[in-house]
Amino acid sequence: MILHHLNEDIKEVVLDKLIKKYKTPEYWNNKSKFHTSYYSENTEISDVDEFIVKYYGETVDRVMGDLSLAGRCDYQMSVWVQIYDNETIGHEPHDHFASNEFVSFVHFIDAPEEQNCFYLMKSDGGKIYPTQQRSGDMLFFPSWMQHGVDPVIDEGVTRVVISGNIQINRYYTAPIIYEHTDNDGVVMWKIQDLNVDDLEKIVDAETGPRIDIDSLVQEIESAETLKA
Repeated sequence: MILHHLNEDIKEVVLDKLIKKYKTPEYWNNKSKFHTSYYSENTEISDVDEFIVKYYGETVDRVMGDLSLAGRCDYQMSVWVQIYDNETIGHEPHDHFASNEFVSFVHFIDAPEEQNCFYLMKSDGGKIYPTQQRSGDMLFFPSWMQHGVDPVIDEGVTRVVISGNIQINRYYTAPIIYEHTDNDGVVMWKIQDLNVDDLEKIVDAETGPRIDIDSLVQEIESAETLKA
């Protein structure tokens, strides 16, 4: 299930810098057998990292609007780099859902022209290979959907992707608020009634401009009118 598709080719801007930084022993994951920044504890921020954070932050905001989620939730983004070639073993089926990951994405920075490596898993174990996985394609899909990567076949081909998750911390659907909490590993979604005064306090204190307060106030007032 593909929720959204973009095509934005940023290869000329980032490819050489990504390979230079991340296709190194420091980012080799011996368990997964490919290069990745996912597990890295290196906090050094390079110019390409700054570009990635800004670019994908703006892209995620735009896509959340396209998915009709902007203005209705408080969310954050995580993003990482992964690099494969014909000496890596691909990536076994997995998902990205842990507690509040709702939408995940993969951006094919440099992808093989003759091979579709990325696939989505069906419930019966079958694989679906999206055709939109050339360089520049960006796919958004549900975080709980199993997916994986086949090994790169051709020699001399380096497959570079940037992947990420969009995590929702609060979701507002008047007159209810769903709030994600994590208490020492005990993950819960708290459900509570929401009134106009509560909403204004929450927006002022924490969530900022991502919440469309005017629309939610109208919905709350309409719901209260129906209850009366």
